[in-house]
Amino acid sequence: MASKGQHRSSGVGTSLLGDMGHDMSRDGSSHAQYAGPKPPSGVRPGVAYVDPSESHSESYFSCCTTPLSGIISCCCPIAWPLLLFGCVPVNEREEQVLLVFGKYHDTLRQPGMHYVNPIGLEKRLVSVKRQNMDVGGPSNSLKVADRDGNPVMVSGVVSFRIINSQAAALDVQNAQSFVHTQAQTVLKQIVSRYPYETTDHSPSLKTETYEIGLELTRTLQEKVHVAGVLIESFELSDLSYAPEIAQVMLVRQQAKAMVDARQTIVDGAVGIVQTALERLAEEGTMLEEHEKAKLTTNLLTVICGENAAQPTIALS
Repeated sequence: MASKGQHRSSGVGTSLLGDMGHDMSRDGSSHAQYAGPKPPSGVRPGVAYVDPSESHSESYFSCCTTPLSGIISCCCPIAWPLLLFGCVPVNEREEQVLLVFGKYHDTLRQPGMHYVNPIGLEKRLVSVKRQNMDVGGPSNSLKVADRDGNPVMVSGVVSFRIINSQAAALDVQNAQSFVHTQAQTVLKQIVSRYPYETTDHSPSLKTETYEIGLELTRTLQEKVHVAGVLIESFELSDLSYAPEIAQVMLVRQQAKAMVDARQTIVDGAVGIVQTALERLAEEGTMLEEHEKAKLTTNLLTVICGENAAQPTIALS
């Protein structure tokens, strides 16, 4: 007798539907088709969603996977001992993609022990757990030219999971390697569209990390959906100037900081002088123009000077 297990899955659409969001809640290990129905009303737009109307029927006991395997099992005594090796265990958050004589047969998703006729059987294990992947890394960052042509060192972290085991096992050579290669390409493309930093408050790599993360996620999802992969996030983890220009950029940043500091000091000094002259006038102390000029010069010298002021007295 064949016992049946019902497992909800197979209804995940991977089309981009707007701003990225957290994926919808799902039961068990959901699987995606290449194109799913449009999301029902009330479902938050995101990368993918689960269609609860679709389910996957799965048998725990499969003696006759194909007519050929059934004939061999019944009519060939030499093959009978092989039938003892048909047990296929399926762990939590893992799935077994089954091929019989090179042709896709079924995907085992329900955790537990299954029996499948081993004649002509090939099993491919696929993990549907959430995974993190470093793109670049602290010791191996990617060198990319930003929009202004400055070389920058950049790396990122991709969070993903497989939602279509059949596509991940059959449509690409290696799903993880495929995601890693596409992530490197996407990271270089997106980073090259922005400058490292700006002075006019326009979007840059240092200020628009959230928006850049959304753009990275959308672009990578479009490239890897054929492998049955759902990209949950793609964020920058390291960003710096390349070593050959880092010292020059540091000097420029220090010079800019010094200029900004001097500008602040000068603005404050001018305000102090204006306030002093206005207060003197309000209290009835009238100064000649040359006296005002001398007072202004002395105050600016004291306030803006780096060294302590040394008073001098004219003897004549």
